[in-house]
Amino acid sequence: LALTDLIMEESISFFDRFLLRIIFHFAQVPKQNMVDLPEYIKRLARAGFEDIEVRDISEKVYPGLINFLERREQEEIARVFNKEWKSMMKYCKVLRWWSGIEGGKRKLKFVLVGARKSDYRPGHTEVIY
Repeated sequence: LALTDLIMEESISFFDRFLLRIIFHFAQVPKQNMVDLPEYIKRLARAGFEDIEVRDISEKVYPGLINFLERREQEEIARVFNKEWKSMMKYCKVLRWWSGIEGGKRKLKFVLVGARKSDYRPGHTEVIY
């Protein structure tokens, strides 16, 4: 298994956690999906994964993503997709807040996750819905 995901920082304040829940509600993200790293690893292990490795790549992702979004605001695409782009720029402001990019405390980590199933058999594919 290899994926990227957002994981809550373990030491965020009650108020920041509350604000994140409001944001997730409007983004239609189930609150049970937003967990901290220990809980994330625990859930992967319960699902049968082992050799779980999680790398925080926030510092490599957030600045570039925010820069990309802000540069595109100045281009023609922002005028073509005016309403949608305004929503994207609101997301960019939220992203600046939760990434801590402007010197605040980071609320969400952007992580790269690797793991393997203990009963993996080459050539065997299992689809879970």
